[in-house]
Amino acid sequence: MENTISEAQAERASFNNHAYLDALLMCEDPAVTFHSSRIDDELLEKLSHSDTFVAVDGVPLLLNVEDANDLVNYERCIKLARNYNPNVVKGDVQVALMPATYLVTKLNELKHINGSTTQYIFAEYDKDAPGSNELEQGDGNGYIIHNLVHETAQTTAGQNIYEAITHSAREHSLPILNLGDVVDLGVVVPEVAEPAGGLLKVKRGGQFSDKEMDELWELFSARFQDITDNMPIRLEETKEGTLELFENPSNIFSFNVEANGKITCAAFGTEDYTATPWISPVFLDSANKKVAQETGREPYAVFVPGVASYKGQSMNVSRQVLNRLTDCIAATGNHDIIFRFECTDVSSLYIPRIVSKVLKQNAHLELVVTRQLGQKKYILIEVPATD
Repeated sequence: MENTISEAQAERASFNNHAYLDALLMCEDPAVTFHSSRIDDELLEKLSHSDTFVAVDGVPLLLNVEDANDLVNYERCIKLARNYNPNVVKGDVQVALMPATYLVTKLNELKHINGSTTQYIFAEYDKDAPGSNELEQGDGNGYIIHNLVHETAQTTAGQNIYEAITHSAREHSLPILNLGDVVDLGVVVPEVAEPAGGLLKVKRGGQFSDKEMDELWELFSARFQDITDNMPIRLEETKEGTLELFENPSNIFSFNVEANGKITCAAFGTEDYTATPWISPVFLDSANKKVAQETGREPYAVFVPGVASYKGQSMNVSRQVLNRLTDCIAATGNHDIIFRFECTDVSSLYIPRIVSKVLKQNAHLELVVTRQLGQKKYILIEVPATD
């Protein structure tokens, strides 16, 4: 099979960036799709040099899982594929380089390339994208969709984005502040004692000691344990990328320090779109306009990219940490405040509930509604061998 792909690659591996971007626009509306499937130019160029890279009509389509380590977790992909075919070999497991809604329109070309063996292709798509309904009715159209079920939670692999809309519970006499000023001016006390002897702290990114940086990295690098077993994609952060988040002064952190001096729970938020480049700014602008139409006022929006705690950590600690972050956001003096946050399919079982509870109990805000804004799904597409 490797030889067959190499021959096809020799014929069709060259891709055209304009064709690629045009094809993406066909299946992704930036105002609707919160997390684009686009691969950055440098990485795509790197992937295109693999012998297993397949492009059709200038559009990148497939890459063997062995060559896609920048995109997916190889070990998880093989394990997930073998849930459906225990005898599958790694050469028959592929990763889609385009959304699944586009990929299935090119099945004839793919079968021409790999028709002698059944192929298993990991792919993703936005639930609200054009063609998603047709995709989900795949049986009988030359392919079979397998949802990737988490063994313990029984959820299907995906990422969700939520928003919680709040109103200020009081009139503010102070001028409107940005989130960084709230911390810099000490509007919220930067450090308070916990009943158990620890501390709750608030800091801007870039203000951490070396010890705090090390402990935060340890905490955030461990946060995806147990919730990514059904995820083909690589959700784990790189150390370099995570440290950049810790150093970005646009990010405001709330965290606890146990009595023994160890950080065991942290959350951070930002009002700066550039601090969360993986979320479409067009999507966020569109969502803000919708809220403005509903309330008659321009909302103040904060994105909360991360809440992390160690396994076994008390939910009460998470609520305390989130409540401190909420106090900072409320102290900006804005009337209509939106909290937006992402969750995996597993963390969606509890994070929205925790956020809603924290906002309901916060003395400075009144929760109006918590709702899901979008969903990205991850699936395994089985393309049977041609006779």
